[in-house]
Amino acid sequence: MCLQLKGIIDFQSRMKQFDFPYLLLYSENDPITPAWGNTDFTAATRYNNAHNRVVFLAGNKFHEQLFSAMPLQGQILNLIDDWLENRLNNLGKD
Repeated sequence: MCLQLKGIIDFQSRMKQFDFPYLLLYSENDPITPAWGNTDFTAATRYNNAHNRVVFLAGNKFHEQLFSAMPLQGQILNLIDDWLENRLNNLGKD
């Protein structure tokens, strides 16, 4: 079995245990990571942490969203900044 495929299978088998807070940004037409992988991960982990947030970029084809053009790049950076600020403000309150 290919090492990359083994890693994917391993990760998928452990998704439900992923309890760290995350901000997941993904594009509908990502040429590298198919959207179904993100939706599977989200479905398995969404309720594992109250601070999880998922942002679906419909119609976009980015893998590295920060390399997108303005104004989308600015919007993404603001999302990240807001999420991190919220996490910092809520440290120790969980």
